[in-house]
Amino acid sequence: MSKDPNTGPSLVQAIRQSPPIDTSEPYDPAWVGGKTILITGGASGFGEGFFRKWAANGANIIIGDINDKRGEAIVKEVRESTGNKNHHYIHCDVTDWQSQVDFFHKAIKLSVHGGIDGVVANAGVIEKGAKFTEPKGLDADAPPKPNLLCYDINMTGVLYTTHLALFYLPRNPRSQVPNASNMPAAGTPGESLISTAMWL
Repeated sequence: MSKDPNTGPSLVQAIRQSPPIDTSEPYDPAWVGGKTILITGGASGFGEGFFRKWAANGANIIIGDINDKRGEAIVKEVRESTGNKNHHYIHCDVTDWQSQVDFFHKAIKLSVHGGIDGVVANAGVIEKGAKFTEPKGLDADAPPKPNLLCYDINMTGVLYTTHLALFYLPRNPRSQVPNASNMPAAGTPGESLISTAMWL
């Protein structure tokens, strides 16, 4: 990689992103075995799907969500179906910075090896009611205050999760830069951050 003497490493070197994945190559989901993975919005939808799939393949999953009843229920169910007691639910409101900090702190304490191997910034909602781009009451002196919950969850929440992941992933005592050019073996240390949140 090139290095500019005036600015340091090139942009390619500065960006920590895996290369494109060849989806025609065989995929072994057992590579998540033994990893501690955090998932926001893990009590339903894509987050629940990730949780169930990776837990079935040996990962230790810690989900964060605001739906406590559902989160606790699926963790109990998956613990029983996998025989793995290292799955946990922690209440986490992604729009609240301290709630996310607490989520990461508690997750590290619950991790079997004292660190985090992967984070999925998955919490997301679909805009409901009056849309931000379609203000109502156009005959009024001023529009009503917009509902920014969708933005707060899908943007601010994801940025909070990403910021915390970039802080804590390298502090995993087993941490090492993953080799994305080939599929690692089960339990191989590495750092992964996935973002699936939406904006609709």
